[in-house]
Amino acid sequence: MNIIILGQGAIGLLWYRALQQLGNDKVNVKIFPSSAAPAASQTFTFTEFSGLSEQRPLITADKTALSECDHLLVCVKSYQVKQALKPVLPHLNTGSSIILSHNGMGTLAELPEQVIDKHAILTLLTTHGCLRVKPRHIRHTGRGFSDIGLVSGQLAVKQQTELTNLLNLALPQVEWTNNIVEKQWRKLAVNSVINPLTALHQLKNGQILKDKFTAQITAILTEVSQVAKSQGIELNLRELEQVVTGVAQATSNNISSMRCDVLGGKKTEIDYISGYIHRLGEEQHIATPENTRLWQQVSAL
Repeated sequence: MNIIILGQGAIGLLWYRALQQLGNDKVNVKIFPSSAAPAASQTFTFTEFSGLSEQRPLITADKTALSECDHLLVCVKSYQVKQALKPVLPHLNTGSSIILSHNGMGTLAELPEQVIDKHAILTLLTTHGCLRVKPRHIRHTGRGFSDIGLVSGQLAVKQQTELTNLLNLALPQVEWTNNIVEKQWRKLAVNSVINPLTALHQLKNGQILKDKFTAQITAILTEVSQVAKSQGIELNLRELEQVVTGVAQATSNNISSMRCDVLGGKKTEIDYISGYIHRLGEEQHIATPENTRLWQQVSAL
């Protein structure tokens, strides 16, 4: 199976390393280059939970590799997806699937119609924790699980099974799901709480569980569930609160990706999290004052 990863951030390199470890007899994995540096000169560093680090070669994909690609795994920020795909699409095998792995929702609507017509589009949701220590150096900070499913187009059951089994072998636990959109909404709900609150108040994930945030968290999730219902997705408020609590506790010492972006002076994905809820709320005439406020406040940073 030929897999090309687009994006050299934490999650992109995490999957690259995991797949590369399987060996060429199982998968041929490459990275689409983001620089003009020759492939032979590129390496990256991976640090495990134990603290042990290793250097691995970074094998880049050329136009020929793109034409032979079975699956393109896109691991860039939500606001980068459309632009990142531009140099890839003219050379990409028309039979290949495009797998989107990012926070937030709304990128599918930004893709050109011809892309959606030619390729099966999948979503990969993961709870693995991974930190970009510096360019081409990542640290795996937390084991998690991943869900993958189809959001547009068709993919044969055999291909679904083969892809899921390979990803599960590389970085378990990975499961195929037919209700991936519902799971996207559940992850969006978690992100709508943890990301903006930690970014605005400079907190670690677990610190949002302080009593002073309880009412605000309920308000955020109430709005998310109301907007989700307008899209045909039923989310239980109490269950969402429990999920947010569980994630915050499990990643209590972690720094959210949005807080990392703010600390690094980088653009955040707030437009695709709180901003997505705001825009859908406006379309459906549903008031979302809490998410709108968070969207505006983080955008102002």
